[in-house]
Amino acid sequence: APAPAPSLPFPVRALRAKGRDGRWARKALVSAQGEGAIGGGGAEAMAASAVDATAAAGTAADGLSAPRAPIVRAQALGGGEGYGLVLDVPGAGGAHAGETLLEVPLERCWSAETAARVLGKELVDALAEHDAIAAHMLAERSSARAEGLKDVVPYCGMTLREHAAMLSETVDTPLFWSEAELAELQASSARAVAPRLRDELAGEHAALAATLAAAATRADAPTLVSTAAEAIKPLDAYLWARATLWSRGATVTREPSAGLAAVGSAGAGSDSGSQPVASKLLVLAPFFDLFNHSVFVGAGDSHRIVRDDSGTEALRAVATRSYAPGEQVHISYGQHSNRQLLLSYGFVTHGGQDHMSGKAATASDASGVSESGNGFDSVELVMGLPVASADELEALRAAPDATALDGGDGTEGAKTWRELRAPAAEDWEARARAAEEAAEGGGEPPPPLEFEVVHTLHARRPLTEGLLGMARVRALASAAPGGALDSAAARAAGDIAFERRALPPRDEVAALGTVLSVLEGVLASYGTSAEEDEALLGQSDTPSGGKNAQASLPARARAALVVRLGEKRILAAAVRETRTKMRRVVRGVRRLALRSTDGERGACPQSMSVQSPWIQKLLGERERVERCDEAVSLLSRKIHAALPTGDIALLDAAGAPFLWMTNTVGRLPNGDKSNAKPPYDMAEVAATGASEPASIGDGSGQSDRGSSMARAYLRQYAEKMSLWGSWFTAQYITCGTYGLRDFNAIGAECVALRQRAAWSVPCEAALAAAAAHGPLIELGAGAGLWAKALRERGVDIEAYDTGKWVSKYAATSDGAARAEEHADGSEMADGAAGLESGAVALGGPEVLDNTDLADGRALVLMYPDYGGMGAFGLEAVRRYTGDTLVLVGEWADSTLGAYAEGVPESGQSFSAECQTLVRERFELQETVALPSWPLYRDVLRIWRRR
Repeated sequence: APAPAPSLPFPVRALRAKGRDGRWARKALVSAQGEGAIGGGGAEAMAASAVDATAAAGTAADGLSAPRAPIVRAQALGGGEGYGLVLDVPGAGGAHAGETLLEVPLERCWSAETAARVLGKELVDALAEHDAIAAHMLAERSSARAEGLKDVVPYCGMTLREHAAMLSETVDTPLFWSEAELAELQASSARAVAPRLRDELAGEHAALAATLAAAATRADAPTLVSTAAEAIKPLDAYLWARATLWSRGATVTREPSAGLAAVGSAGAGSDSGSQPVASKLLVLAPFFDLFNHSVFVGAGDSHRIVRDDSGTEALRAVATRSYAPGEQVHISYGQHSNRQLLLSYGFVTHGGQDHMSGKAATASDASGVSESGNGFDSVELVMGLPVASADELEALRAAPDATALDGGDGTEGAKTWRELRAPAAEDWEARARAAEEAAEGGGEPPPPLEFEVVHTLHARRPLTEGLLGMARVRALASAAPGGALDSAAARAAGDIAFERRALPPRDEVAALGTVLSVLEGVLASYGTSAEEDEALLGQSDTPSGGKNAQASLPARARAALVVRLGEKRILAAAVRETRTKMRRVVRGVRRLALRSTDGERGACPQSMSVQSPWIQKLLGERERVERCDEAVSLLSRKIHAALPTGDIALLDAAGAPFLWMTNTVGRLPNGDKSNAKPPYDMAEVAATGASEPASIGDGSGQSDRGSSMARAYLRQYAEKMSLWGSWFTAQYITCGTYGLRDFNAIGAECVALRQRAAWSVPCEAALAAAAAHGPLIELGAGAGLWAKALRERGVDIEAYDTGKWVSKYAATSDGAARAEEHADGSEMADGAAGLESGAVALGGPEVLDNTDLADGRALVLMYPDYGGMGAFGLEAVRRYTGDTLVLVGEWADSTLGAYAEGVPESGQSFSAECQTLVRERFELQETVALPSWPLYRDVLRIWRRR
């Protein structure tokens, strides 16, 4: 495979590729006019014996300037790694940073200027720069073949004809890939660029061939013009010349003054901070083009144009660090993404290594390397933004279009977006006429026009200000009267959107939702996930039997995989960053609500009767809040779609209204501050399929599905809390308060879910903590969900439940209401279901008197006392003679306390008497936080007998 080389010297073109939504969306072919990007395309045609020869000193016999003797030589790198330049100095001194490695006079390079010397200035002036060089290259190659020139030994100062003779006949860039090979790029814009580029080049080839044929008929035409006209006829010849120039050439800055002129590498289409009086020159330097690229070399540090006192110009390569004799020397081709590297040079970087050739980049400074091995990797995505006015269009155009990537080379930064298509003046005029006609005839107003842009997301800046800012402008426009911004509003929107601060919550949610839908839509358009690509890449990177398994994956397929994987990683990082911003909005709304004092009526009789200081506000606002249901629903769906199921921000948001209503936020350890993470691993929720309520603890007799039902219950908890958290957040954003109807509905649903499944939600950490103390005996096991899950883990557990209400365990202070609600012997739904399924046996605290059954087992109790009152838990602890308690539910220091009539201060799981006895006889060993429904703070605690 050819050694890597520099960047594409063709201009940005708008290319069209099929968009996700069925439209033809233009995608731009990224220009790789990397300043100073001189690199090697390899020396495949060199004879093996010639490769190791010392580079000869330049000669002036041809009348051109003699180059300075280099201290590098060409060498085959071995292991199928192509060729490069290695340090060639005597002794062990090596080369130091800043030392000159190689100089090639510009007059010995391929350029429009050298082409003019042999093809004629008049003809070259009429051609594009790259076409003049391509014609010259083909003419010299044809002449070399006619002379039988081959097996040329590369040396500094070689003639252009010698160089043409040693150039490879093939250039392995996507321009020459098959459709099947391009398909491996999946949704990368590189897939559309390559075939479209080939079509464009076919048109350029026809024009150039005609121009050369006409020039060759002139009597005064130089000899090589006829040679070039003949050599250019085959399209493949022209494609070879252009691809060779892309993969080996560079656009360099030529300063008008003497001395050194630094050459930058600012990437696609930038000026690299050049002086206004400077000019650009496209060149391909023989021998110089054998330098390989390294991501560890700073852009703009490795090579420069120099001019001596006589005015002779040369390309100079310098060492960017110390090199030992025989060590390969690298330069930088510029700050290019893997997509650009592949299109331009035919290789990519991954983990500090380039593919196709597999050459490793080794250096002590890894500043240019990201997770993919290329800190300048990027991905392109197209957005079609509706615009309803020219003012709104100008507001969108005000988006920042560059971002600093800390390249350390003084460049302005990488471009983050470019315009593909925008409405013209006549489009606005036509839309205005259509709007007038619609208004007069009572018809529908015309749809907005479209502003089409391509955003470039970078590895070091996945979520750009341009992308987010445009989405914010659109959010403000959508919320404006009539869905359009007037002149003043458009200017204000632009100022707000691009100040790098969030909009008001409603508009910020809309903007972030737009960004997420775009990012996730692009990710979905790839054929495989990042995880699948990483696994495939990892398999090919794993040595097997002393040989690298990389050989099992074709080089082109591997390069395509690295490109698409890098793009997916950037998109995924942008999704994470956007979700973080959405999480901040949700948490900000929660904090605002919890700190609100508007409408508090804590001293009024009605508020005192229900122990909520906000009842008057809830009652007074009920009708207004319910009229907002449609708007709340729309906003809620955006929030719910933006954050993963079970996200901690949504869990906190679901519980916040109940804390606000009961005025109990002060009972939380962090007050109104948000929790850092949920009481479970998010993978537990993500790995579990969607649950169906009827399958959880329904008494169907499926006792072997305990663990799967426990996971389903956890998933259902996460789904419900996420749904409620999204709804309550949207409701507060829209209404400035919460809905009384929703409190009642959610409270009732919580009770139903807990009765059907379990009073506490199991998670992996809690089940593992309980399992560590087996064998176990559980009393009051209800439907037996926890017992089933523990059995599935291999734990020996005996589970019991009375299945009916036993009045002797009821609290003596319950009164007539509690006695009427639960008559002695009345069935308890959860316990009856557990008994019917066979997962639970009949029994209460008295089973602990059976020493053969209870001895050696840790006692498990979960919500043993109804409403935190009664004697079931107390009686069980009294009768238990073992050493370990596993207690699940609320505790005196983990509860919201007596927030309502009938709710004890000590929590709703264990009576105060039971808790006192436990603390007297046992010592707390471990606490595990549990997923908790609103108004509860469940924990699992392990106690050891004193």
